[in-house]
Amino acid sequence: MIRKRIDLLTSLLELDKPVGEILAELLDFGWDSKHCLVFLTQDHAISILQRFVTGLLAKNEVEEWANAIEGRDDIDFEGICETTLSEFIHELANPVLTRPLTLSSANDWIERLNECKET
Repeated sequence: MIRKRIDLLTSLLELDKPVGEILAELLDFGWDSKHCLVFLTQDHAISILQRFVTGLLAKNEVEEWANAIEGRDDIDFEGICETTLSEFIHELANPVLTRPLTLSSANDWIERLNECKET
């Protein structure tokens, strides 16, 4: 059962199918967890942004993805860029409170995440 949850969370981070499908399957497990099961990495974040920049993902799909991640106890942010990744997810999940996702902001995030990876 835990393996299936990890596989679904990994699928969410990689966004290898529509968020709605993944979330429907994750309903069996809820949002709460005593332990982190997977980590959002800079590579996951950059991949989502690159897919947005190239037109493979729409703005609303990216927001839905970020909302699906934000606040989950079973997903944490990896490594030295933990704070940057947390800010990234918060901004994408809350464009009305922060700033809307645009090509310019996506490229800014890609640059910021790449810089964070290098330190």
